[in-house]
Amino acid sequence: MLGGHDPSGGLRGNKYGTYEAGARVPALVRWTGHVPAGATSEALLSHVDLFASFAGLLDGRLPRGAAPDSRDALEAWLGRDPAGRDYVIEQANNRCLSVRTPEWKYIPPSEGPDAYSWAPGAELGYQKTPQLYRISTDPGEQENVAEIFPDIVSAMQSVLDNL
Repeated sequence: MLGGHDPSGGLRGNKYGTYEAGARVPALVRWTGHVPAGATSEALLSHVDLFASFAGLLDGRLPRGAAPDSRDALEAWLGRDPAGRDYVIEQANNRCLSVRTPEWKYIPPSEGPDAYSWAPGAELGYQKTPQLYRISTDPGEQENVAEIFPDIVSAMQSVLDNL
C-alpha cells in the first residue's frame, strides 16, 4: 500500500508508538532576511513552542493559562540558537510519556500491544522494562542501554515524575 515509501524515514517504529519514527517531525522555516536559505539545524524544539515564540516575535503575551508548556524558542526557530530546548516530552497513543534530550531518549515501562491489527509491522515500543537510547549516536534506537546507565534513567524518570 505504501508503494515503496518509507514513512518512518528509516527510524524505528511508526505513528502512535514510543519510538522516534512516531515522534520526530522535520520543520521548515523560511523568512527572507531573517533565516539563512539552505541552513539546517539540530536544535531540539517542540511544536508547542510555536505559541510562545510567535507571541515573543509579535511582542505579545499569551492569555493567562494558555499554552502552559510553550517556551519562547524564537532564536532556535530562526537558527540563532543551535541547541533549543534541554528536553521535550513525547506522548504515545497509549499515553506513555517519554523524555527526549539532544543526547538521550528515555521510554519508561508501559503497557500496550506490540502492534495494531490495522498496522502490522508498525512496532509501537511498549515494553515492561525501561528503555534508554543514546539518540545522538543511535537515532534508530537499536541498543537499549538502560541497564548500563541507571543514573541517566533515574534522572530522566525524575523529569517525568515532576511534570
